[in-house]
Amino acid sequence: MGILTVKLSDHVEKLLREEAFRRFGGRRGGISKIVEEALIAWLQKKKESVRLYRVLIDGKVVFESTDLDQIAEFLKKNNLSPRDVRVVILPSKDKYRLGPRGVR
Repeated sequence: MGILTVKLSDHVEKLLREEAFRRFGGRRGGISKIVEEALIAWLQKKKESVRLYRVLIDGKVVFESTDLDQIAEFLKKNNLSPRDVRVVILPSKDKYRLGPRGVR
C-alpha cells in the first residue's frame, strides 16, 4: 500500500472531510476510501480508449468495446481463444478530417 501526500485547497478539503464523515461516520480510513473510489472512477474514465475494438467471427461483428479488459472478459465468458477471432481496432472519433493535408 502506497502513501501519497497531496495538497488540496481548504474548500475541497472541507468538502472531502464532510463527505467522509457523512458516509463513514468518522471511522478511520474514510477519507482514503473516498479518494481511492474517486481515483478509480477517474482512471476508468481515462482508460476508455480513443480506439474502438471489434471482435469478428467469420467476418461478422459479435462484440465491440473501447476497453480491452471487456474484450478479454467476452472471450473468456464465451470460451473463445484470441486465435478463434479477429480483433479489429478502429479510431473512435465521431468526425474525421478527410482530404489532403497542406504542409506549411
